[in-house]
Amino acid sequence: MRQLDAAFEAFGRHEERLQNLKLRPSEYITRQVRVTPYPTEPTEWIINEAGTDIFMFSSDYPHVEGGRNPMGRFEKATKNLSESDQDKFFRGNFEDLMGSAF
Repeated sequence: MRQLDAAFEAFGRHEERLQNLKLRPSEYITRQVRVTPYPTEPTEWIINEAGTDIFMFSSDYPHVEGGRNPMGRFEKATKNLSESDQDKFFRGNFEDLMGSAF
């Protein structure tokens, strides 16, 4: 996300199409994209690098790639995140995606 914004700022001065954007690339992504990492990915590192607003829990359980204990695995993978950031990952970002009607 930082690299997208850096490229936007570097090239935006000379690229007309970029000058027409009202938001930074990271703001469009934060508003419109949600990502569900695999249990084997470094979830905590990914969240720390890209921000807490786009990542959320998911599982393919009972399929093999979902693992035997997906909740436990992600709880362990996010144990060093703040309680607020964990809440966003496990609940809040899904609610944000679905909207207030959910």
